[in-house]
Amino acid sequence: MEIITFDQLNKMYEDNLFIPYTEYLRTNEWLLKRGKILARDNFTCQKCGKTETIDHYDENLRKTFYLWFGQEEWVRLNNMDEVAVPKVSISDKRYHLEIHHKFYIENRLPWNYDDDDLVTLCNWCHKEWHQNNDIELYTDDKLNKIRLDPCKRCDGMGWFEVFKHINNGVCFECNGRKFKQTLIKRTLNH
Repeated sequence: MEIITFDQLNKMYEDNLFIPYTEYLRTNEWLLKRGKILARDNFTCQKCGKTETIDHYDENLRKTFYLWFGQEEWVRLNNMDEVAVPKVSISDKRYHLEIHHKFYIENRLPWNYDDDDLVTLCNWCHKEWHQNNDIELYTDDKLNKIRLDPCKRCDGMGWFEVFKHINNGVCFECNGRKFKQTLIKRTLNH
């Protein structure tokens, strides 16, 4: 993933280009905030307890399996002291961790939220959350609620991992906005 600098974002604004929300998630500012939330949540989905998976291709079966590491368990090795070893499970689908915004504030950049406003979810729990819940959007003053209509094609995710090789996976329907409304409308210079 190519990182976008603040100067590049400002240049996009100067050129009057629409910036999909997913582009903000490629900045150093977001990557630092994301790392902080992942560490706080112990690199674990706060709903299902899963972590990132590692792809493993089995030559004999000619099939890819996905391994994920759960809570540590204590194991005695060769008459030595017990050591904590992560429990390995096999999954038929890939898991990766995402940071979920519990709500949005109009024109607030993704990294300018309090840590408590963000939570680590795996991609499957995150998608399920967006399919089953309405997300709240507030005006800048956080007093007035605005109704958010999620994109029906991507369920408010803004992108598809399986199509990351095409236009970085950005949803063609909402152009990465996640919703019918635009979350960030102002320039970074203001």
